[in-house]
Amino acid sequence: MLKFLMIVILGAFIGGLMGYFGKCTDGKCPLTANPWRGALFGMVLGGIAGLPVLQQVHEKVADSKNIIRIESVEDFDKLLQSEKPLVVDFYADWCGPCRRLTPVMNQLATDMTDKVDVVKINIDKFDKLAKKYAVSSIPCIIYFKNGKEEKRLIGMKKYQDYADLVD
Repeated sequence: MLKFLMIVILGAFIGGLMGYFGKCTDGKCPLTANPWRGALFGMVLGGIAGLPVLQQVHEKVADSKNIIRIESVEDFDKLLQSEKPLVVDFYADWCGPCRRLTPVMNQLATDMTDKVDVVKINIDKFDKLAKKYAVSSIPCIIYFKNGKEEKRLIGMKKYQDYADLVD
């Protein structure tokens, strides 16, 4: 979003300069007749030019087939009952660091498929679970063993930090 705004501001600046130095006196250039019109025209062009940048921000990385997404609180309770440890990723769709963490969790789920189950929980859909486990900042990764929380990592970390949770 910041890149998009910077492109729009740059467009406004260039358009304002065109309006200031262009000095359209014959009336044939109403979009850049003065600096204010030029800035507005530049903002529009900057916004159009910046749309691809804005679309890149919202691209989502698909989850690996090894990632478990819960559909209900009961599903999560059943997973906690299993003997296999869990690495639980509390996230939100609107969270940039959470989106950047998706490839790391995909890799962890693939590499450690025999040791742990990697579970993703959307805090917007399952806010009761987020409250139950005191998730106050995301991304929040919690390692559960025998149904109990063992370790917790908050924020974006390196792959090795998440792998160390399991080992």
